[in-house]
Amino acid sequence: MTCLWHFLDRTVTAPGKRLLRWWVTRPLLLVKDIKQRRVAVEDLLRVAGPGSILAEAEALMKKLPDLERKITRIHAFATASADTQGVAEAWASQRRAVRELVALLQAWRQFDTIRQLLHGLQTDIGSPLLQAVIGDLPDVTPYVAELEAMFDVEVAQSTDTVQLVKGSDEAFDAAMTRKAVAEAALEELLKSERAALNCPRLKFSGTGPLERHQRYVYLLEMPADFPISKVPPGYQLQGQTKACRRYSTIKLQHELDRLNDAQEAVQAAQRRACAHVCGAFDSRYTVWCLAVTRLAEFDALCALAKASESSDGQPMCAAELVDHSDGAAPILEVRNMRHPFLGGGAGGQFVPNDFAIGQQGPGAHPTSCLILTGPNMGGKSTTLRLACFAALLAQLGCHVPAESCRLTPVDRIFTRLGADDDICRGLRSSPSIYMCVCVCVCVLLLCVVVGCCCLYTRTRTHTHTHL
Repeated sequence: MTCLWHFLDRTVTAPGKRLLRWWVTRPLLLVKDIKQRRVAVEDLLRVAGPGSILAEAEALMKKLPDLERKITRIHAFATASADTQGVAEAWASQRRAVRELVALLQAWRQFDTIRQLLHGLQTDIGSPLLQAVIGDLPDVTPYVAELEAMFDVEVAQSTDTVQLVKGSDEAFDAAMTRKAVAEAALEELLKSERAALNCPRLKFSGTGPLERHQRYVYLLEMPADFPISKVPPGYQLQGQTKACRRYSTIKLQHELDRLNDAQEAVQAAQRRACAHVCGAFDSRYTVWCLAVTRLAEFDALCALAKASESSDGQPMCAAELVDHSDGAAPILEVRNMRHPFLGGGAGGQFVPNDFAIGQQGPGAHPTSCLILTGPNMGGKSTTLRLACFAALLAQLGCHVPAESCRLTPVDRIFTRLGADDDICRGLRSSPSIYMCVCVCVCVLLLCVVVGCCCLYTRTRTHTHTHL
C-alpha cells in the first residue's frame, strides 16, 4: 500500500469504489452523522467472518458488472434522438444497448439473490443506517420478469438484436412474416433451378446481411464440371474458380430485391423494438438508481469495516468525538497512534506516536498550534500525516489505529509537506521555492477558520535531502 486510499479501498463493486472515493474526499462533519456511520461499521465488523452471510453476499457482489455505467448507457440510448446519429452509428449504438440490456437483466437476477441474503442480516444488526440501506434495496424481480417477457433474451444474447415475442407487436410480426416468405421463395427458386438443370449440386453462394449495408448478396453456384452447353442463356456469369462457376439471373435478382426489402423492414422493426424495450427499462430508471445507490453504500460501509480491522494485532479504537463549543480550542488527542499501513513489513518496526492539541482539564495548556522539530529523515512529516489520518479515519466512521483518540471534527485540512516547485507558474529556481511557501501561507491565512487542520513543513529551509 502506498497511500491512505489504497488502505481504505476494500470495495468489491465499481459504484461502491466511486462512492467511497466521494466519502474520502468529503468526510462527515456532524458528530451525529459520524456516530451513525460508525455504529454501522461496528455492526458489520460483528457479523463479518468466513462463511458468514456477509461473506457470501460480498462474493456475489464481486461478480456484478458496473451497474451504474450500464444503466446510464441504456438511459442515454433511450433518450437520444435517432436524428442525431448516422445509420452506421445508430446500428452500432443499438447493438451496444442490446448487449448492455441483456447483461443487466442477468445482473439484476443476481442482485435479487444478494438482496435476499442481506435481508437475512437485518435481525442481527441494530444500526439504523444499515437497516435503512438494506431495507431500501428494491425488489426488482417483477420488473425484470416483465422485461424478459417482452423479447427473446437468448436471441438477443446471440445476435445483439431485439426480437419481440410473437403477438406482442403486429408491425414486428408482419415484418418477420414478410422476411420468412421472401426466404421461402428463394428456396423454391433454388429447387426449381436444380430440377430444370438436373444439377443436384447447384447451391447459393454469397453472404447474408453485411455489417454496414445490410444487404443479401447471393449467386447460383454450380460445379466446374457441369457442361457449359447446358447452362441457360439467361444465366449471367459473375465469376469462376477451378472448382465452380457462379451465375446470376433476373429472377434471382428479383427475389433478392424482395428479400432485401423485407430485411430493411425487419431492421426498422428491430430498431423500434429495441427503442421500445430500452424505453420500458428506462421507465424504471429511479428504481435501478435506488438499487445501485443502496448497494454502493453497503459496499462502501463494508470497505470501512474492513479498514477498521487490526492488521497487525494491535488495538484499534473508536474515536471520542467532541462538539465544538464557542471559545474553546479544538481538540486532537491521540495516544500510541500507529501508521495505518506502514508496519514491520515496511522495513522495520514503526514507533507509535502521541500528540495532543487543545488539551483541556486541570494543569493543561490549551493550544491550537504545535511546532515539531527534529533531524532530517526523523519522521516529522510522517507524524504530521498521522494527525491527518486520525481525523480522516475518525470522520469517515472508521476505527483509528491507536489506543485512544479524542478529537473535534475538522471541516478542512491544509497541507504543505515538502518544498516542491510550482512549474506551472514559473517558480522553479531555489529562491522561487520561498515564493511557493509564501503563496501557500497566504492561502492559509485567507481561508482558515476555527475547526481547520493545517500541516506545514519547512516554511523556510536551506537543506535538501539527496538519496
